[in-house]
Amino acid sequence: MPAIDINLLKAAATVCGKEETRYYLNGVCVDARVDDITCVATDGHRIAAFNDKATWDEGEEPTPFVIIIPSEIVAEIKIFKPVPYGTITPAADGKYLLQYCGRDYLFRPLDATFPDWRRIIPNGVNGETAQFNPRYLADFGKIAKALGDKEGRVCVYHNGLSPAPVYFPGVDGASYVCAVMPHRLSAPEYERPDWTK
Repeated sequence: MPAIDINLLKAAATVCGKEETRYYLNGVCVDARVDDITCVATDGHRIAAFNDKATWDEGEEPTPFVIIIPSEIVAEIKIFKPVPYGTITPAADGKYLLQYCGRDYLFRPLDATFPDWRRIIPNGVNGETAQFNPRYLADFGKIAKALGDKEGRVCVYHNGLSPAPVYFPGVDGASYVCAVMPHRLSAPEYERPDWTK
C-alpha cells in the first residue's frame, strides 16, 4: 500500500461533514491510484483536496483503492512533525489499519460512495464578488497553518454564486485544490450614517 501524508489527511479533515443524513461526507476520502494519492473532504459547502505522489513498497504491484476514513479516526491521530508519512493496509473483516509513528489505528471505512468531487472544481472564475461564511474562511486559515503558513493566510478567487477557489499564499510545495460556496446574501446600497459625519 502507498505511504500517506498524515498532514494532508488531517488538513482535509478540517472540512469534513458532520450531518447524520449525509454520513458519507463524515470522513476523508483517500483515492490511491498508481501514480498519486489524493485526500479529499467536503461538507457540501467547502471542499479541500490534497494530492501527493504515490510511493508503493518496493516490489509491490500498485493496487488502486478508494476508501473513506471516518473523521473520528483522523481526529485521534497526533501529528509528529518530523515524520509526515504513515501507511494504510487492509486488515481482516473489511477493516483497514493505519500505522503512524508506532501507533495503530484500526478502522472500518464508511460504507458509502464518496461524491464525484472532481465535477464541482471550477474550471475558471468570473471575478464577481460574493459573500462567504466567515467560519468557513477561518477553517481554511487553519488548513494554511497546518501546511506551514504560521499566519494562516487565505485568498479567495471570487466566482459569483459558483464555487470560489481558495489559495494559500504562504504555502509552498503542496498540490491542492480548495473551494468554498458563497452565501446567497445581498446588501442594500451603502450609505454612510449621518451620525458618523
